[in-house]
Amino acid sequence: MDEADTLGDQVILMAQGKIIDIGSSRELKQKYGEVLNLHIAVRDSCLDQQKSTIIETIARFAEKYCIVKCDEKTLHIQLETYQISWDSLAEICFHLDQSRTDLHISRLSVNITSLDDAFQQHVKPSQDDVQHAPRMDALIERLRVVDQINGMALFCQQFQAMVAKKFFLSVRRVLMLMTQIAVPLVVIGLGLGLIPTCGTAALTAMSFENQQSQLRAIERDISEILTTFIPQFAFSKTVMQYYTNRLMEDQCERMNRSCTGVGSDSLMKITHNYLEYSYPGVGRFLCCLAIQGATLFLLLALLEANIWLKIKLLFSPSKDIVQRARPNISRPLIAVENLTIRLGKQTYSKPVVDEMSFEVRPGECACIVGANGAGKTSLLRSLCGQLPLKAGMARIADYDVISNRSKALKQIGFCPQFDALPEFLTVMQCLGMFAQIRGIPRKKIQPAVEAAVILLKLERHAFKQIRHLR
Repeated sequence: MDEADTLGDQVILMAQGKIIDIGSSRELKQKYGEVLNLHIAVRDSCLDQQKSTIIETIARFAEKYCIVKCDEKTLHIQLETYQISWDSLAEICFHLDQSRTDLHISRLSVNITSLDDAFQQHVKPSQDDVQHAPRMDALIERLRVVDQINGMALFCQQFQAMVAKKFFLSVRRVLMLMTQIAVPLVVIGLGLGLIPTCGTAALTAMSFENQQSQLRAIERDISEILTTFIPQFAFSKTVMQYYTNRLMEDQCERMNRSCTGVGSDSLMKITHNYLEYSYPGVGRFLCCLAIQGATLFLLLALLEANIWLKIKLLFSPSKDIVQRARPNISRPLIAVENLTIRLGKQTYSKPVVDEMSFEVRPGECACIVGANGAGKTSLLRSLCGQLPLKAGMARIADYDVISNRSKALKQIGFCPQFDALPEFLTVMQCLGMFAQIRGIPRKKIQPAVEAAVILLKLERHAFKQIRHLR
């Protein structure tokens, strides 16, 4: 409120989810009455005799005052803050203190009723709030979860939450969903000849007419490489080969003849064992897809764990020994030393953050100020492990953000620059996803989510998507 007085900003007062009043700080103080409370107590029940003298002293420095309470021994006077300066208040207290003996004053005290307290007196809680107070206590109790899960159970629950999030995001983006379904079907249809085109027909005719040519051998070698080692071609070839086998078997059954004698001299090979490793089975394609899937998944897991940076740290001078040698009392919560961040190799000739060092100790509040492009966001992203460090060291609660990223991230909370909520999820689904991620047991997720929606008064918006709440 003091900053609003200086800057002249508008102040918005809200209660029960609605805007009650809006105006400058001075206007609201005049309306709701931020006041100084002057309490005077006298001895021997002689207030009636000294009352006029006390009021005359106050009236010399305050134009307006209000006598709130007056009995035999105490006098309570309110002075509005916007009509009296602190110097005038000091003069009142000084003169009353100087006349303490003559006026028989035993106690003199001053306190301030802030604008918040004055506003609360004007806005009383509604009858519904009073009646629902016990219910609110019960809802808050439902949100308290003591027995959080951990270990493999937590990992499985978090994985399920991410899969569900991806599913809903894919389903509710209609254009992307149709593209993901239509494009593979069109490609497979073109490959199988189900969608006739001039180009496909010409290539097919040439392939059958030039079986003995050298181009046929080169084409076979290239096809082997593409269909074996490239996942998209391997999957398409698997579907195509399976379809061809089934088609030829159906033709043989209709012609009432056995196809077991079909050999390499024939136009096409078929097999009754579809999973056979050699041609025309699809076993080799499936094996290649399985190996590639496991390899790529392992590579992704290693990248997420920053394994390459950890290996690099093993062969670089470590500062862990120095950190362990320091006494615990001197260890900062956040320590950054010679931190350098460089985005790309050729795009940016200068580093985004160049050898930055600072510390944040317990009880301190650090503010990073700079113009657009100064590197503030890049610095915070590097502390969260989202950007690689070109050089230097960063530690959070004595955990290195590179070698112990998971433990370091558990010590902090991060508010991103832009809205981080998945906009295609509903409010209920979003709360449920975060409950799963935070390790709330599965049986308590639904009651906790419902309690949070009621406490936040989001019942009308519970099944709206996040993007529709703006």
